[in-house]
Amino acid sequence: MDREDGNPIQFTRGKGEILAAMAPDGRWALYRDLFTQEIWRIFIDGSSPVKIANQFIGDADISPDGKRIALSQFVQEGGLLRRHLVILPAEGGKPTMKTIPWPDGDSLRWAPSGDALTYVKELDGVGNLWSQPLDGSAPKQVTQFTNLQLFSYAWAPDGKQLFLSRGQNTSDVVLISDFH
Repeated sequence: MDREDGNPIQFTRGKGEILAAMAPDGRWALYRDLFTQEIWRIFIDGSSPVKIANQFIGDADISPDGKRIALSQFVQEGGLLRRHLVILPAEGGKPTMKTIPWPDGDSLRWAPSGDALTYVKELDGVGNLWSQPLDGSAPKQVTQFTNLQLFSYAWAPDGKQLFLSRGQNTSDVVLISDFH
């Protein structure tokens, strides 16, 4: 809906969609169809959506310049399907570069520079942010936390600050006996 007078616009008409990412200019978005596992691009004016990819898995994000989309897909490799990072043009179509094997992590986001993708990797209950360069070189650890999980993160629009949500998931087990 617009800021001035509301006017909500319904984007999708399916049975189960979820927002995947918003373009940096705010004019279009990616959404995921939960039933078909496809990812679609739609402009906020309510125009018809365009299918970007089939068999979408997990995370997707839009590059800082709005020209590329990063997502994960299964790619045929050595007779097996393996999860890979795929970079597509924002309009859809064939990947713009060779796919990169999926790093061991989640919460995929573009690095502010646009030359790498960042993600959360948890080792022994400690979450840290990692960066996977698009040239396929080895991932690099960005943060050096020694405790707690990393729940969520976001880069500031200028790329000079990083906002993090960290903590620890806990749970209790309770035994109830002699319940009548």
